[in-house]
Amino acid sequence: MELLWYDIEMNTIVNLEMIWLPLIIIVGLAIVLSVLWLFLRKRQSPANAMDEMEGRDFELFCASLLEEHGFTDVEVTKESGDYGIDILAQREGITYAIQCKRYQSPVGVKAIQAAYAGRDYYDC
Repeated sequence: MELLWYDIEMNTIVNLEMIWLPLIIIVGLAIVLSVLWLFLRKRQSPANAMDEMEGRDFELFCASLLEEHGFTDVEVTKESGDYGIDILAQREGITYAIQCKRYQSPVGVKAIQAAYAGRDYYDC
């Protein structure tokens, strides 16, 4: 059985099966591309995810980034009384004392002084 449609303005008969298949393919492709775009957009925006993180979560996130980039013995320090150091990590025999800040403005001298003192405390 054929689906036919008569176009009065064009005075022609159109086979609807020839129209529906390309239309279904186009709509299906548009849906697939939309879902793919949303997935990639969500995956490529860690900045948005970082904006939502609490302090400890941000420190753990930074520690995982360090491990992914070849640092070893990565240790997140305790939440309080850490002498301004949030992460200790080693790379090529050097121990790094890292202070994590998620600020949009400069951190200021006090944070730098705390990190400097923490470096000495952890003997880095």
